[in-house]
Amino acid sequence: MLENSYSYPSFKGGNAEQCDNYHPISVLPTLGKVLEHLVYNQCIKYCNDNSILSVSQAGFREGHSTGACLADFLNEIYEEIDRRGGGGTCGVLFLDLAKAFNTVDHLILIDKLKLLGFKASTQSWFKSYLSNRSQATKVGNAISGNQEVSCRVPQGSILGPFLFLCYVNDLPSHLNHAQGFLYADDTALVIRGKNPFVIQDQLNVELSNVARWFDANKLAMNVSKTKLMHFRHSRNIRNNIELDVHIGDEIIESVSHFKYLGITVDKHLSFDTHIDKLCGKINSRNGLLKRVRNFVSKDLATRLYRSLIDPHFRYCNYIYSGCSLTNKRKLQIAQNNSLRAIARVDNLYSTKTLHSDLDID
Repeated sequence: MLENSYSYPSFKGGNAEQCDNYHPISVLPTLGKVLEHLVYNQCIKYCNDNSILSVSQAGFREGHSTGACLADFLNEIYEEIDRRGGGGTCGVLFLDLAKAFNTVDHLILIDKLKLLGFKASTQSWFKSYLSNRSQATKVGNAISGNQEVSCRVPQGSILGPFLFLCYVNDLPSHLNHAQGFLYADDTALVIRGKNPFVIQDQLNVELSNVARWFDANKLAMNVSKTKLMHFRHSRNIRNNIELDVHIGDEIIESVSHFKYLGITVDKHLSFDTHIDKLCGKINSRNGLLKRVRNFVSKDLATRLYRSLIDPHFRYCNYIYSGCSLTNKRKLQIAQNNSLRAIARVDNLYSTKTLHSDLDID
């Protein structure tokens, strides 16, 4: 009973008619989750007490967050650029794994648990946990027949994320030149230096190393979604070249901005693109707030702001706190529009007192 589950397809984005744009979320029996939680507490304590998990991995770990991972990632880049007085440069590969959680090989996973020092009895328990599992897919009222699950860790489970961390734990140890920043399967490889041509060569070597590791662990890199970015100071004309990185015959696309862990970073670290997208998203919600304001109280409108709009302002906002005054002004205008919508005043109304009146900072 505990090995059976329903799987719901969760839309990730893109073309809704393509199956690749969905990933399965398992709905597991409650009793099974209680048992998983007990096992997880013991396993994670063992890992923490013995410093088992890589310091490069921030995903699904207590005391770690996307914000902390982003801060470490950007600090690596800022440090290089500032250390050389604006003459430094960094090459970054943003790796994309195709269905990472769904392609975890069970035999390889058990071998990795052994290498991490888990006892034979623990390995046997996980063998039992992973074997004889089946799932049915449910969409609306339609349910498929049960199918055996021969690989993957169940998403929606307590142990699934932990097991995935164990599976990819040795990836950073296979890097020769790059500093890896991992949040579960979101991986960025950073190589820093003064000479962009040396960085280009090292990126190519590192990508080959990572590709071999993926092959050995039966994981697949989505080359079309893997991106390259060349970070350098906007005044650094000498390093204003495009890096050429490829895997086999496929060229890794070089981009000027990329959304990493919810924040769109650009090659000059201006955060212009991120703030433009953020303000567009907030202004869209402001329009919704204005439309419903005539039918709800001020208190409810404030609650809607706190649940639908304010989290977008707050998410990792310290990452781009040093952005230009122009960008800060854009954010302030977007918030002023929110306050006016809540207070039901026109666009010429001063917002100086609205912050204190609505208790919104």
